[in-house]
Amino acid sequence: CLAKDPGARWQSGRELAAALRAAAAGQVSSSGGGWWRGLRSLFAGEEEASPAGSAAVLEPIREFEAGSLQRIRIVTHIGDISLSRAEGSRVRAEFVPDDCGQCRPLMAVEGSTLRLEVQGGGRRRTCRGGFKVFAPAGLEAEVLTGTGDVSVQGMEGGLKVTTGTGDVSLDAVRGGLSLKSGTGDVTGVVYSEDADFKSGTGDLSLEWSAVPAAGKVVVKTGSGDADLSFPDGTRMSVAFKSGVGSLTSAFGTDPDAGFSVVMTSGAGDLELKKVQRP
Repeated sequence: CLAKDPGARWQSGRELAAALRAAAAGQVSSSGGGWWRGLRSLFAGEEEASPAGSAAVLEPIREFEAGSLQRIRIVTHIGDISLSRAEGSRVRAEFVPDDCGQCRPLMAVEGSTLRLEVQGGGRRRTCRGGFKVFAPAGLEAEVLTGTGDVSVQGMEGGLKVTTGTGDVSLDAVRGGLSLKSGTGDVTGVVYSEDADFKSGTGDLSLEWSAVPAAGKVVVKTGSGDADLSFPDGTRMSVAFKSGVGSLTSAFGTDPDAGFSVVMTSGAGDLELKKVQRP
């Protein structure tokens, strides 16, 4: 199934798993009884993890009414996540498999939260697979991935991203921001008066789409640099502390400003620039 496109791989992989389960259930002989018993044991966990009536959550593409939703929570083990603004009042979620059917998506509404998660089948703990999601801009979003890139476009309800290894790309994102990255760069265009960024070794490069009137940006890095661009006319106070890093600013620091940038780093630089527009 590895030679097929991702959707076909997922489907053919599940068909193969079903055929092997059926064989394991009906084939026990004196010569190969141990092998078949082992096969039955291998798939027993997957059968237990898929109770009757759960087939609906195995659909790779689903749509949900967003009227009663307040937030979306997207979780993957190893896989990319794309979240984009959609017009209208529905959420469209597509599971993008990359594990030959061994993983399955959980797509369910719990209270006011839409949960989208990649889950392992049977004894699998880590799975490859991601999501492409289109949702109304006002929904709050939380995105978590162990390894994978994250792309968010046009969301305005507040965003929280946690990634172990992977880049984060933001485009026209507004509202509160909380980003944590172990290894990976964060880039894009945003507007936020309440932003918190934590990174181990990745760099931060963001442009503000409008002059922030108030609020705070807090940056903490191990060795990553922060390159932040703001429109001309932005007033800010700046506090910078780094073991070996340096501060460069096109704005200076104004202790009376309502907006502030605070950065702490082991070995990273902070550069504050003016937005260059044609």
